[in-house]
Amino acid sequence: MKATFTDAFAKNVTAPGRYTDPATKGLNLNVKSRRKYWVFRYAFTGQRRDLTLGTYPEISLKEARNRAVACRAELIAGREPNAYWRASVSPAAHADSGPIFREFALR
Repeated sequence: MKATFTDAFAKNVTAPGRYTDPATKGLNLNVKSRRKYWVFRYAFTGQRRDLTLGTYPEISLKEARNRAVACRAELIAGREPNAYWRASVSPAAHADSGPIFREFALR
């Protein structure tokens, strides 16, 4: 039986590769040249897909597991989780990020 992920493991792993969390189906920690990010790997309409859930340590292990479980629930309901995460980002969140390039260039 494989041991589950811990925060200490996620923090200390530095070797490049994909590390699968045995406690949460489809959740992986990808490590590339000291950058770490969470990926949910799933199959939808017969195709394997990867959905990035966020970077580590901005997204903790607990939050990554919660997001993976929410994605799995979307799959069970027959919806693609990729569309679910795009819909959860509000357009108002991007509106306050500053001027768009065209506005900035015209100034």
